[in-house]
Order: sequence, then C-alpha cells, then structure tokens
Amino acid sequence: MKGIADDDKLSVFVLDSFNGNEIYTTSSGLQSNLIELAGGKNATKGMADSRWFNTSVETLLATNPDVIIINDYGKQTVEEKRAFAFDNPALADVPAVKNDRVLVIPLVEVMQDVRAATACEKIAKFLYPECFE
Repeated sequence: MKGIADDDKLSVFVLDSFNGNEIYTTSSGLQSNLIELAGGKNATKGMADSRWFNTSVETLLATNPDVIIINDYGKQTVEEKRAFAFDNPALADVPAVKNDRVLVIPLVEVMQDVRAATACEKIAKFLYPECFE
C-alpha cells in the first residue's frame, strides 16, 4: 500500500495451524505478498527456504506482531486457533494479543485465484482503516 513509511508498517504473523507448541506459518509466497501489498510486513518472512514452515510459540513471541491473521480452514476451528494464542500467558504482552488485533481470512482467499485481490483489500482495510475513510 502506498503512503505507509517502512517504519510505520504493521507486523503481521500468520497463524495457519498449530500442533502442541508448533505453529505452521508462511515465510514467502502469495499470502506473504498480499500482506506486503496491503502495507504490512510478514513477521516471519525469510525465516525458511520454503513458502510454509513449522515454527514455535517462541517465534510468535520474538516477532512481537501487531496483528495476527488466522487462516480459516480445516479441522481446527478459528476459535481453537485464537485460544491457542490468547490463552497462552507468555503471549499476553504481544501487541496483537494485547490489543485483540486478529483478522480471520478463509484460506481459499489467499490461494492463487481471483479472490486474492479481495483478501489483499481486506487485509489493507484491517491494518489501516483510516486510509479508507
């Protein structure tokens, strides 16, 4: 998104799924690109050679994101994914958790099809609502 200085870009962590202390998230690829086009920074960009990778709660804590995007799909519900982050006392001071800044996106919207443009707009409006007033 134009007009957002690099220092002002919000950090975004994608919570795709989890297993125990392990989190599946994105390092690169379309969802990471959509976050950047929307004016954000993917908190885990470049942390792996693959597009998607497994990491830990410690990475979520260390990246200290302003926003968490929850990918809505599969057997894990949005509520379970949200509870994973919000019920962990170690994450209480992470800005996304402390400020309840969570965006839920259906996974199909961030896959390679025409819905990606809608997802990008949705992310931008969530990150910077004042730019759309």
